[in-house]
Amino acid sequence: MMLDRESKTMVAGFSRPAPDGHDRPAPTYREHTEVARPDLIRCWWTHRLPPHSGASRILPDNCADLIVRDDGAAWLVGPATGPDLFELEGRFNLRAIRINPAALATVTRLDADELVDQRLGFGEIFTPSVARALTDAVWAVDEHTVRRIFADREAIPSLAEGFRMLECHPGQDINRIAERLGHSPRNFRRLMKRNAGLGPKTIQRVSRFRSFLDAAERAGDVASLAGLAFAAGYVDQAHLTRDSTALSGLPPRALLVERSSGR
Repeated sequence: MMLDRESKTMVAGFSRPAPDGHDRPAPTYREHTEVARPDLIRCWWTHRLPPHSGASRILPDNCADLIVRDDGAAWLVGPATGPDLFELEGRFNLRAIRINPAALATVTRLDADELVDQRLGFGEIFTPSVARALTDAVWAVDEHTVRRIFADREAIPSLAEGFRMLECHPGQDINRIAERLGHSPRNFRRLMKRNAGLGPKTIQRVSRFRSFLDAAERAGDVASLAGLAFAAGYVDQAHLTRDSTALSGLPPRALLVERSSGR
């Protein structure tokens, strides 16, 4: 089971009445962003899912997560390039680490582009002893042990800065970013794919789409799609529609309706 990343907007309480007339508890999601190794870890998160049956739409966010479920299952979710409709059945408690995107290869010691759109058990990535220790540490939210496990792994500062620039400025020229960091454009693309899993254009595309979703959430029903598209940096509404369909599986209006319904 992957994190329903759209549940970041949900809070503890009850969702709208179910068709049978009974309120159902809403999922709860919490992040802890004060971490001991910010070069490797973006945040810790916990996610509680009440008894539920239905599909959850998970959207790309340029990130990978190390997830542990309350039954001991542990796996990595790699960076996504498209939507994932995941069936949720039963009650789940999840605890996880969100990896700093530019440090994905550093954390896993694998070429990050091999992890794109993948779900792999800890045992497929780490040695048995590390997999066991990491599973226990993530579930216990034990930063000391996680720091010890990854003590000999160092992120590449220039790539972290490059990722930040791509994420914060999705319309900025990629060649200029590469040159500012002292890389040729070709080498920058190669290094970003190897270390973050995604190429610069994909990172910018996903970041722009997430900006649209954030703006739509803030605006509610008052903003037009054309206005939201412009604010997020799209050339026009057709550009937004193409990206929304590719990244979420739905055109933008249908996606916003689905998100507002709490799915």
